[in-house]
Amino acid sequence: GYALAGSVFSGNGWQVKEGFNETYSLIKLFQATSGKPDKVILIGYSMGSLIALKHAEIGEDIDGVIVGCSLGAGTTKLFNLIEINS
Repeated sequence: GYALAGSVFSGNGWQVKEGFNETYSLIKLFQATSGKPDKVILIGYSMGSLIALKHAEIGEDIDGVIVGCSLGAGTTKLFNLIEINS
């Protein structure tokens, strides 16, 4: 009754927009090959936590998120200067 799909970043550096799009593609690929699951829970750490939180904010096909080392919990002044392009 459970399945797991995972991904990694396709490039280096700030990859939030690309990671968001690739995660969305992974969800759609999973649905096309295995069927639509009852629940989708995303797990993301560090920059991946922003990708998971962005999916949760939009709310499409996502039932919950688990994040660790999340930039969404507060950041240093350095990250206040970074614009998240979405």
